[in-house]
Amino acid sequence: MVVPYNLLGAAPSGTVTFYANGAPLSGTVTYASGGGSPPTFGASSTYTFSAVGNYAITASYSGDTNYSSSSASAQNITVLYPVPNVVVTPYSQNVNYGGTASITVLIDTTNKSVYPTGTVTFSGTSAVAVPCTKTQDTSGNFACQATGTFTVTPAAPSQSVYSGDSNCPSTYSYAYISMLDFTFGASGWVQLTTDQSQTLTVTFKQRQWTQRDGLEPWLFRIASRNNLHL
Repeated sequence: MVVPYNLLGAAPSGTVTFYANGAPLSGTVTYASGGGSPPTFGASSTYTFSAVGNYAITASYSGDTNYSSSSASAQNITVLYPVPNVVVTPYSQNVNYGGTASITVLIDTTNKSVYPTGTVTFSGTSAVAVPCTKTQDTSGNFACQATGTFTVTPAAPSQSVYSGDSNCPSTYSYAYISMLDFTFGASGWVQLTTDQSQTLTVTFKQRQWTQRDGLEPWLFRIASRNNLHL
């Protein structure tokens, strides 16, 4: 809070009290004042809220021999629980192209005060936003859980986004999906002449593709207009 002042007058003094929803806040108030032109007088305080909710913060100035008392208009704040933990199961999985993947997300508050609500969105996939249903973790802490099922394509990311609610802030996490793919290579160089045919052996090898690799086009170029038998 900054107390109004007279440009050429003395620096204000006195006390400032802070309130939340009309109730005075405990804690030490720190003052800063100085003379000069203009004189200054400020007050600040740090307070830890024990309950989530909406609070209207106001402040009142006691006044002194030179200045009348006054009050500051309300500043509204919302207090939430800490960001919940996000547990993704499975953390990684192998799925064929066009196959179906399922990811279960646990939103864990790590407390026993209130169950989180809201939805989980599996960003960029065909899965719709899934309501988060209440459950508990292995320690009995309040949590909620959602499962998304979607078809895996090269563009399928694995970001799971929790919407948050009136008590818990939003957050997100990742899972990793590996897609089976193939590479191939020829067994050396083959040179052809007119009306000549030749056999080239191509070996396919399975490899793994993840959504972070992107697609690598297969390029197989033959510098001849003659026949090649594979």
